[in-house]
Amino acid sequence: MKKIIVLTVLLFEAAQFSFAQNTIAKLKFESAEESFSDGNYGACFQKLSEAEKIFEKSNPPITHLRILTLDKLLQNDLKNENRNQSIEHLALLIMETDLYMKIYAAIAEAEEKTREVFKVQEKYESAINDLRKKPEVIDIVKLAYSGNVEAAYKLGLLYQGDKQIESALIWYLKASEKGSYAAMVKVYELKLYLKYMKGYSKESAEKLAFEYLIKASNAGYPNAWCILGKRFSQDKDGAEGKIAITGRDLLLKALDKGVVDAYYSLGKLYENGAKLINIDLNKAVEYFRKGAEMGGINSLKEMGYRYKKGKGVSQDYAKAMRYYENVIAKEPDDAMTYFDLGSFYNVGNGVAKNNSKALEIYKNGLAANKIFYREFALNAGKVYYEGGYGVTQDYGKALEYFIQAEEYPICWNYIGEIHENGYGVIQNYPMAMEWYLKAAEDEPVAMRNIARLYEKGLGVKKDKSLAQEWYYKAAEKEKSIK
Repeated sequence: MKKIIVLTVLLFEAAQFSFAQNTIAKLKFESAEESFSDGNYGACFQKLSEAEKIFEKSNPPITHLRILTLDKLLQNDLKNENRNQSIEHLALLIMETDLYMKIYAAIAEAEEKTREVFKVQEKYESAINDLRKKPEVIDIVKLAYSGNVEAAYKLGLLYQGDKQIESALIWYLKASEKGSYAAMVKVYELKLYLKYMKGYSKESAEKLAFEYLIKASNAGYPNAWCILGKRFSQDKDGAEGKIAITGRDLLLKALDKGVVDAYYSLGKLYENGAKLINIDLNKAVEYFRKGAEMGGINSLKEMGYRYKKGKGVSQDYAKAMRYYENVIAKEPDDAMTYFDLGSFYNVGNGVAKNNSKALEIYKNGLAANKIFYREFALNAGKVYYEGGYGVTQDYGKALEYFIQAEEYPICWNYIGEIHENGYGVIQNYPMAMEWYLKAAEDEPVAMRNIARLYEKGLGVKKDKSLAQEWYYKAAEKEKSIK
């Protein structure tokens, strides 16, 4: 009898728990409906997932509302040109509509909802058919949403490759929470973006990112050794120089495991030295060269720069160009390298001067990454300002580009020269002086232009004393730059 009473109590408690769970799930679903009505589709999607988790299964209302929500999210993706976000949402839409049509479409009471689902399918029919030809993408999304760590990391990589950093971080954080060391390293690398995400401050982002890096390093993940080694190696005097030694040792461990970027960090360590590590430029260049031979992007850039400037190696423009070309072959979206490469043709270093070719390369750099529009405008402005070598001189275009890139002081000097000489505009010495003065803090050529105006009394009262003062400033600035 006592056993029967205990069993009855347990069954009653279980029933109460089940009822409470169902009540919570219903409340979650109602809250999701409210979010949908308010246009907060991200919150709606999240609440539907929470309701489904409590129910421990899907049901027609949840699946139906999720499909309508995905429709709205896809419309936002298309409006904002979020390519990978739209792929993720489209893959989810395929999974949800397939589930609905397979299980719930035959339910008589769901006829109206089935009609709505069918209309959504029709709307994206072409895109759905295209994505079905890439089942591996659908599988990544499906596995990521089911909690698969590797799939979550891969989804993060897709977003990062498309410059959607916040979406990438969301998936890297999910993968990190489940123990992916590769994802932990990514969180550290993107920590500057993490602090701008909801729920993070600069301090909390730094703390979490560093904790993940240490965790990955302690677990023996070589890429974490490389990053941590680089960080420690830059601390020249910490713990009487022992921190830099620890950094060097971590970099050597990473190198032993085939982490190519460790060559670059070791090269920088020997280039700059530390309290217990002597500067050794030969050793530094040796590490940079080996890293470049192994295809390391940073080492390739470093060797290109060194041959361009003749730093630690004999100046050789042809070799510099080859290194930069290898960078672009490996990273086609590296806009700044396009601009470095184009400058060889613009100036005529290592190749015959060819402004037309330079402009073509600059435009490729802009196409690779539109974030660097100002850099493109600066370089294109210089080409049109000079003219010749395959490009018709056009001061109007040059001025237009210089104004768009005016955060660069050299552009202010060019604008000054255009107004001083009346190139395509009415000659205006006072305006030229204004632009030269603006550029003078950083550009010795602008200082010399100011000196000349004072020397000749162009737009200002003739003043040889002031002219000499500006010539002196220009000479001192040139020395400091060298």
